[in-house]
Amino acid sequence: MHLGLMVADLKGIIISHDDIDHLEGLHKFKEEYVSLEVISSAIEADSVSGKVESERLVQVRESLSHVPEEMKGWVNDFIKQLEAIQHFEVTQTLEDGQFFKDTLQVIATPGHTKGHISFFDTESKTLIAADAIVVEEGEFNIANPQFTLDMKAALASVEKMKSLKPNRVICYHGGVVEEGIEEKLDRLINRYC
Repeated sequence: MHLGLMVADLKGIIISHDDIDHLEGLHKFKEEYVSLEVISSAIEADSVSGKVESERLVQVRESLSHVPEEMKGWVNDFIKQLEAIQHFEVTQTLEDGQFFKDTLQVIATPGHTKGHISFFDTESKTLIAADAIVVEEGEFNIANPQFTLDMKAALASVEKMKSLKPNRVICYHGGVVEEGIEEKLDRLINRYC
């Protein structure tokens, strides 16, 4: 779908959670469009802003003590990448249940990270799941279950998403699902319970 918008038309960028693939390119936008708002959950505002270390950086550093020797080089490189992320002040924070722009509701979906947020358009019943879940081979899964910071919270978030009864789910990794959503969410929950 073509909306006829340019990057210069953006007023802000929502960061669904503090992870490298969601923050690393932010500086490219902010360098050119200084007034662009940075929006995140209130829970992760300090880590997105760089005031505290991200959960992912802490997790990866802690993994050094128990990863096999042959993995330590990769882990150290990943730590350097995480440390090199340029951070920008969060100018607006969002809370669970808050309506952001008309029919778009903020849905707190912790698990992948503690302050992960998704969005639900109440009019179209579209869930923007961000990284709360992914699509793999046509089925839902937890995003990188081996790196999920709180699996119990992640599964509670899946239950919460299911209760919304979405007609469409958009996952940042894997794309759009419009058929069999409830059954696929049930299978995901059952896989980890």
